[in-house]
Amino acid sequence: MVRQGKNGGSNCGTAKGRRSYVNAWWMVLVGTFAAIAVKLSAATFYVDASKGNDANDGLSPTNAWQSMGKVNQASLRGGDRVLFCRGKVWREPLTPAASGAPGNQLVFGAYGEGPKPMINGANVATNWVRVPSATGIWQTAWSEKPYAAFFDGQPGVEKTSTVELSEPGDWCWQDQTLRVWCTQAPAETYRNPGIEACARHFCVRAEGQHDLVFENLAISQGGNHLKDWYQFGLKSCRDILIRDCDFTRSATKHISIWEDIGNTTIEGCSFSDTGLSRCPGNLVPAFDAIAVGTSLANHDHFTTLVERCTFRNIHSYGGGAHHGHGVYVRNGKLVWRYNFHYGDSVWHAGSAVRLATAVPAEIYGNLFTAIGGVRYWGLCVTTGRQHRVFNNLFHNCWYPIFADTGESGLTVKNNIFYWSERGIQVRIFDLQRGAANWESDFNCFYNAGGDYAFTFGPGRDLSSLEAWKSATRQDAHSLCVDPLFVAPATGDFHLTVKSALRRAGTDIGLNRDREGVETMPGTRPDIGP
Repeated sequence: MVRQGKNGGSNCGTAKGRRSYVNAWWMVLVGTFAAIAVKLSAATFYVDASKGNDANDGLSPTNAWQSMGKVNQASLRGGDRVLFCRGKVWREPLTPAASGAPGNQLVFGAYGEGPKPMINGANVATNWVRVPSATGIWQTAWSEKPYAAFFDGQPGVEKTSTVELSEPGDWCWQDQTLRVWCTQAPAETYRNPGIEACARHFCVRAEGQHDLVFENLAISQGGNHLKDWYQFGLKSCRDILIRDCDFTRSATKHISIWEDIGNTTIEGCSFSDTGLSRCPGNLVPAFDAIAVGTSLANHDHFTTLVERCTFRNIHSYGGGAHHGHGVYVRNGKLVWRYNFHYGDSVWHAGSAVRLATAVPAEIYGNLFTAIGGVRYWGLCVTTGRQHRVFNNLFHNCWYPIFADTGESGLTVKNNIFYWSERGIQVRIFDLQRGAANWESDFNCFYNAGGDYAFTFGPGRDLSSLEAWKSATRQDAHSLCVDPLFVAPATGDFHLTVKSALRRAGTDIGLNRDREGVETMPGTRPDIGP
């Protein structure tokens, strides 16, 4: 630090200046040595659900801890790592009490070989007895209502009463009793791992923490509550990284983020089978893969980044009267890039991305497809303007972009809208309140069946690209040609060398594609991801 003297010159040549200079450097050295000391004192703890012991020190795989309770009570700090043994299952929640620090994150991860360590929100049901005078009905005591049950890992079908149980996989809960239909003893029929019923409200929850990393974990069969509605919850947190985790079979949502005070990054994760609960008639939640939002005012100063994740069967129980979305954002900025959203198993599942935030979002490099099911909405916008939608593929989506907001301020460029199935009635741009503040160009539209409509206001369908251009003066440089993908039926949406979409896009500030290939300076980007 150099101070200015009274006459504007440096006083570092004076005794006072020299003392100030030395003190400043001393503070820097102290801070540096303190950071090094923290790194050197950081510890790695091991946890093994079957071979560990909470009386151990946890500092080696042979001296591993055993329970999640031990982890939750441990005195952890920034730089520490807690590693769970691969191939093991914990049927208890992870609720870290400590935080990391910038540059010294607190990490929860995996060690060893085999499947990712699983935090499971369900318990295996035992002590089955046959119900007298009821053919094929078995029961066991179960104190709290489960909102989903699984038969050797496969979701069961909830019935409202015992008399409705008639097929394998049928179950119901009444009077603190779990009942199933089975031709013989359930323990003999289902052994891997058996009949499980959701028992915990969440698998992982952090409240008020910061600088945490969760990586290489499997989170499954949690969310057993219709108020909290999640397997993995982050409340009032900041600077959280969730990386390479697998989220499966949630009774409700997978991840819920609310009242956050900082950024969250979710990368390389897989999400499948949300909303397996049968929702009571008086509740209409959306069982999303990722939900971001809060009721707090002026709470939009954080960013949620989701990249290189996959999504399958993101829906609510049987569709119902409510939708499940890939992500539903009510607050803050969303950056959604390089994700692959497969089809859902019910036609009235929700959108891949739903935007209800006033903060401009960035949606680019993604694949929204119906592979493996159906794709109802691609992008649904109900709030906000200036959202940017670039270089995506919308494949066999019924409603690729749906906007029900008077602002509807989207910029839509370099995208491919592609239908390979004949007979699909689609609305490409379904703009319920008009095309104000809308900008679209350098896109490609192709439908093998020839049936599509641009809707830019209620009751105003346009049956061709030319009609859309004439009515809105949008998409002046857009094309209506076959993209010539390599193998779209198997999910290979790379452009062949003969595709007219190569170098046909416009520069929107992205210098790399979804595979990290850099765009050569002075060349136009491709249309599509």
